[in-house]
Amino acid sequence: FKFDYFGEPAYLTQSSQLYLKTALPALGDVYCIAESYRAENSRTRRHLSEYTHIEGGCPFIKFADLLDRLEDLVSDVVERVMSGPYARLVSELNPDFVAPKKPFRRMDYADGIKWLREHNVTKDDGTFYEFGEDIPEAPERKMTDAINEPILFCRFPAEIKSFYMPRCPEDRRLTESV
Repeated sequence: FKFDYFGEPAYLTQSSQLYLKTALPALGDVYCIAESYRAENSRTRRHLSEYTHIEGGCPFIKFADLLDRLEDLVSDVVERVMSGPYARLVSELNPDFVAPKKPFRRMDYADGIKWLREHNVTKDDGTFYEFGEDIPEAPERKMTDAINEPILFCRFPAEIKSFYMPRCPEDRRLTESV
């Protein structure tokens, strides 16, 4: 449908995510690399208005297997970049860059809320983040900068995640999300 996109006429499409889910049982692992456009004026590094992204799906695997695959994917991409022609550019832009080591830390959302409280990271009004609230970029960045290693941040409350995220079998309030 047509709408105003920052003063220009535009037409929205939907991502391939739900289409890929229908292809999973017949095709196995699937992915799509596509251009994406958000309809809102985003103001964070994590929510660009226009970007290229990869959507992927892996059927018939457990959540722990998904985390392993994500860890392997990140490690493989870093290894390929650092052994290729762009390694010099990475070193110039970030001379202190160190490739992440496996295994990555895995932290549940509930433990993240606890970490923020223990390290006195509060909201703008001085109150602590509570279970069930989304954690914005700034406090999450404080946590990851302090921990200083890759973190797979997992198992967010169902109320703040998309409807299609599977529930954790051990606690139905949570999703198998990362």
